[in-house]
Amino acid sequence: MSAARFIGLWREAERLSGDGAFGLRLGLLAHKHAGGGVLFMAMANCDIVGDALETMCRYHDVAADAVRPRYMKTEDTLEITWEVSGGPAVFPRHMAEAVAASFVLTVRRLTGQKVNPGEVWFRHAAPESTEEHERVFNCPVSFDREKTALLYDGAVIDMPVVMPDVGLRETLVTYLEENLQRLRKPDTFSARVARILGSLLPGTPPSLSRVAERMGVSSRTIQGRLMEEGISFRELVEGIRRELSFTYLGNLDYSIGEVAFLLGYAEQSAFNHAFKRWTGHSPGMFREGLKKKNKENGSISSL
Repeated sequence: MSAARFIGLWREAERLSGDGAFGLRLGLLAHKHAGGGVLFMAMANCDIVGDALETMCRYHDVAADAVRPRYMKTEDTLEITWEVSGGPAVFPRHMAEAVAASFVLTVRRLTGQKVNPGEVWFRHAAPESTEEHERVFNCPVSFDREKTALLYDGAVIDMPVVMPDVGLRETLVTYLEENLQRLRKPDTFSARVARILGSLLPGTPPSLSRVAERMGVSSRTIQGRLMEEGISFRELVEGIRRELSFTYLGNLDYSIGEVAFLLGYAEQSAFNHAFKRWTGHSPGMFREGLKKKNKENGSISSL
């Protein structure tokens, strides 16, 4: 999605909501979607906040490429800023406030503590009421600044993350790196096949013949073109399933059996074996880890 369209959607959402604190409220709810996503899961398994910030900045395009975060550490201050990719320097008001609230909550979830910024700056003008801003950020909030930024005490960068899992982090970062490199490459034949697989896969066993039918070419042509790019159809299927598994397992409304079905497995046991091969964890262990982190951070999430 282009930056202009992304910003346009935000402005329309602001208009329709009629809520003066729409952006702040949305930012505080972002973590409820798929447990925060693969990027947050990778951040949540780093050792310290600084490593989590590095992970966020490097791989943010994989999660959402319309907004790019940046951070800068001085002797006494940790400064977090954002920019719109290819867009204007000024965010729509509620978009800026949603991003800021979401990140403040992310730091609290990572550390398991109610860590507050020292200051919050917004480039836009002050709204009629700033009561909700004061409640969410619990620090001085100023408007009409030269940029939108969160300013933390510099020591925050070295704060430990709650119960990191190094093995899982390595698995998630490998996945994020593969996707980042794919984004940076021009559109390839394998990328086209992967997109079709993603659209066919939910609830349906992946089939080379079905992909060939959708693309209007023979199965042999697909295999040959993929071989030229150094990847097999089976490897593509595996990659799509692995990618979707993190998202589906992050949604606690799905049972593990339902996740297996959505990924096109005839039996849950086949999914269990595949997921353990990818991550070193069973789907149940992975899900329990997410539940534990959510439970530990429940009071943090609700402010």
